[in-house]
This record gives sequence, structure tokens and C-alpha cells, in this order.
Amino acid sequence: MKFARCFVVQFQAIALLLPLCIGAGSVFAQAEKTSSAIENRSAITRVADCIDFINDTPPRVSCGFIDLPVNHDNPAEGKITLPILIAGQTRSLSAEPSQQAILIPGGGGPGASIGFGLPYQPDEYLGIYSSLRSAGFDLVILDQRGAGFAKPALRCPETVAAFKTSVADKLSFEDSLNVYRDSLKECRNRLESQNIPLTDFDTYQSAKDYLAVMSRLPYQWWGVIATSYATVIAQEMAVQNPSIFDRIVLDSPVAIDYQRPFTFELIESSIQRILSLCEITHRCNRRYKNVKTRFREVLLRLKKSPVTVEIENYDGKNGVQKNKLQLDDITLLDILTLAAYSNYSITEIPWIIDAIYKKKYDKLKPLAAEYWHYNSDLDFSSALSWMIHCKERQPLEEDYLVSHPAEYANYSKVSKAAFTQERLICSDWHKKDTTATRQNTLITTESLIIAGDLDPVISRSDIKNAADNFTRKKITILPGTGHSVWFQSACTRENVVTFFSHNPGSAIAECKDGIRRFK
Repeated sequence: MKFARCFVVQFQAIALLLPLCIGAGSVFAQAEKTSSAIENRSAITRVADCIDFINDTPPRVSCGFIDLPVNHDNPAEGKITLPILIAGQTRSLSAEPSQQAILIPGGGGPGASIGFGLPYQPDEYLGIYSSLRSAGFDLVILDQRGAGFAKPALRCPETVAAFKTSVADKLSFEDSLNVYRDSLKECRNRLESQNIPLTDFDTYQSAKDYLAVMSRLPYQWWGVIATSYATVIAQEMAVQNPSIFDRIVLDSPVAIDYQRPFTFELIESSIQRILSLCEITHRCNRRYKNVKTRFREVLLRLKKSPVTVEIENYDGKNGVQKNKLQLDDITLLDILTLAAYSNYSITEIPWIIDAIYKKKYDKLKPLAAEYWHYNSDLDFSSALSWMIHCKERQPLEEDYLVSHPAEYANYSKVSKAAFTQERLICSDWHKKDTTATRQNTLITTESLIIAGDLDPVISRSDIKNAADNFTRKKITILPGTGHSVWFQSACTRENVVTFFSHNPGSAIAECKDGIRRFK
């Protein structure tokens, strides 16, 4: 399964300040015939064929679309359309829906489309949830408004063109930021010309979407599994309706009142955490001696003298395309951060750093190709990301910097330049007088908070800040694991089933299925 970040990397480094998110996309696969799972659910506006979404038509799975108000507080303003998938429980032979359902807020975070529409193998998409279904739970999965197969989708092909222009012209960091800002202006102007009410695309309205769908479904018990930015949506739902969930699972959580800006210093420190694990792992330390020192030396070398890496990308329309990517310190940090989302790629990071130190730049080609693909992905809803960030996160970041002046003073030149450009983008993108405000509320629902100790964007302090918003919670941090734990740890999936099933005497296990060996 492909994982994606909800901020854009490389020259668009300004967007590294956005919170990251990984989650599943969402839709519904229709069974051989229109099943009772669709017929009995008034939430569905029209039925769809699941083959278009998850490349499969499994039994007990229904897909469709649902129309909802673009503004739930003013329904006359217009409509949006969300894709929805309902997967029935498999514990019994009955085709009737369970009384218990797990909501999975999809979309992959603000703008990422990592769920529906990919060429999955049979059972690949839903296979990751098989333990929940076999435990007797139905699954309800929706894409987030503005992302994936939702209509309208807030995408910005202008930013993709800006990325390619900056790479081709080898622009400086500052010039690249200006090109990116201009591309966002063009995108916003185009979306506004289409009469899309951008200010209605935020966490508050997304939470209203999910609550509206849940109210139309027959389940008596609800749980939720939310990952990264989707954890913010789940928290907002619990604030709006404190009794809506019986149990909550937050994977790689972002606090609903998150404040600290995401900087290049934090990126570098996240890679250093991985290298620290290498240092205490005998085989890795023996093979890659002084890897942390070499990492710093590599960054300084590339900052002074960037090199060119030739990569090959497969384009569905044009076949294999050859491109050249200028590798400097910022680009390397972006590439390694993207790699650190996956446990598999994490195991390669010391090897990659060692290869670059030895000037074997061809070893970076696979990661560089993935990085290029990510920045060239036209399915990424950049406009949605920026709408949410500028409306909700950027004001909180400003408050944080006001109360932590010494921290800003210690930012690097590039971090300060990126943050300055972020302020300018948000001044273009969002009118301050329409910023949503709300009272923070402690969430009393029993919750399980899970995270990886090698997560490149969620630190232990981030986990604590998210957990502080809950009165009844259990926190488990998995060693040797990156972002999006649910998708990378079989032990965690078993723990989640145990947590939702609430079996007396069943304890949450200590998971040790993180990475065991570096490459």
C-alpha cells in the first residue's frame, strides 16, 4: 500500500511546516448484487462499483457516494459529494449488518489520495482490516471532503508545474519558494472562479460530514481508527458530540490544538533518531561507523556543492521518463523524511547516508524517484492542505512563536525563510476574519493512542500534547516503527481488536515487531 504525506516536499519546503498525515482513502465496493448493506442504508445517495475504487468486488462490501451540505450550518449553500465504503463483518454467515461499526476517516490527511483508485491486488485494500471484520465489526470508510474521489477535489496542478520548473531551472531555495507561492495564487484564483467556497473546507465541516453519515446508519456502537491528520478530525467529532464514540484509537496523533511549527531542525533531528538506533544496534554500528557524524558532513557538503542525480520515473501516459534532480542538503532531508514513513525504507537510511558519504549517488535513485513521483502527483489536494493549515494551524503556530521567542531565534536561515513564506502564502490564501475558533474540551471517551518512536513527524512531545486532551487513555509507543503504526505492525492490529472487543482479562500486548535489522 502506498503511503503519502499531507505536505509537499522538495522545493516546496515551505509546506514541510504543515502537519503530516497518513491514512486510508475511502469508498465502497459493491458485491455481486446490490446487497442489503446498501439497501438498508439511507446514507448512500447512489451506488457505485467497487472495482473502480479498490480493484476488487468482494462479497459483503458495498460502495457508493453520498451528497452532503458544503456548509452544515447553512445547508442551502450547496452540496459536496463523498465516496463511502461499507465492509460487513465476517464473523458469521449472516449478511445482516453488525450492531457495531468502526469508522475510518479516509483521504490520507489534508489532500493526499492514497486509498481508492490504485491498482490493488485482490484483498489488498481490505485485507489490512480483516481482523476487525472477523471480530464482528462492520467498517465504514469515507474520503475526506476535498480529497481523493470526493467532489469537488481541491487539487493544484499549478504546484506540480512549479515543482518541475524549479527543478529544471535549478532555482535557489528562495526563488523556488516564490515560484511555489505564485503557483498557489494561480490555483486559488482558478478554484474561486469555479465558485468553490474554500472556507468551508476545514476540520470543523469534515467532522460534521462524518457525524451526518453516522447518524444515518443503524449501528448501536461506534469505534474509530484515525491516523495522523485524521486524528484531528476524530477529536473534533468527539468535541462536537462527546458521546458519539464508544472507543477511540488514534494512530500517530496530531493534537487538535497543535502549535509547534515543523522546521528543518526537527526534520534533521528525526533522522538522527534513526541513526541513534543504528549506533546501538551492533551489526549496523559495525557496518556504518560514525554514521551520525557522516550525516552532518554530507549535509554540509551538499549545502556547499549540490550534485545532480539522474532518476527514472514511470509515467502511465508516456512510459519511463528520465529526469535530473539537483541534490542539496534540503532535498536530501526531504527525501529521507519521506523514506522514514515506512519501516522498510527506514532500514535503508544508514546505508543511503553511507553511500552518499562515499559519493555513490546512484544508490539514492529509488528514493529520489519516489520523491519525484510524490511531488508530481496530480492527485494531491494541495489547496485543501493549505486551506486547513492557514485557517487552523498557522494562527496557532504564530501564538507558539510569540510565547517561545528564543526558539525562533535559533531557527536556521532556511527555516526562517520557509516560515516567512508560509505567512505570505496564508495572507494570500485565507482571510483572517473567517478563521474558525472553538473552545478546547477534554475528551472523556476511552482511548488508545499508538505511535512509533521513529516517526519522522510525530515526536514524543507531540504524542503527549495529543494525549493531554483525553482523560481516559492508554499510550503505547512502538520501538523501531515509523509513521502510521496500524499499517506496519501486526501486533498493533491485534491490540486494536482487543481494545475494541473489550474482552475481560485481555490486556494490550507490548509490541516488538518494529524494524529488527538495518540494511
